[in-house]
Amino acid sequence: MNQINIKVNGEPFTVSKDESLETLLLSYQVNLNSVALVRGGQVVPKTLWAITPCEADDEIELFGVVAGG
Repeated sequence: MNQINIKVNGEPFTVSKDESLETLLLSYQVNLNSVALVRGGQVVPKTLWAITPCEADDEIELFGVVAGG
């Protein structure tokens, strides 16, 4: 199984080559309903997380979603 290096919120991580964004988030116990994900400066819709693989040198930013009123 090949491993790749990525960054999540500026921190280095090593993950499996074809690991999906959703699997990455779940492995770090991220609540999928409370984050927005930006990859390479582009927002990735939640509907694509399960089918979008991590790629070498990805720079992923996670943003907490806060309800306002």
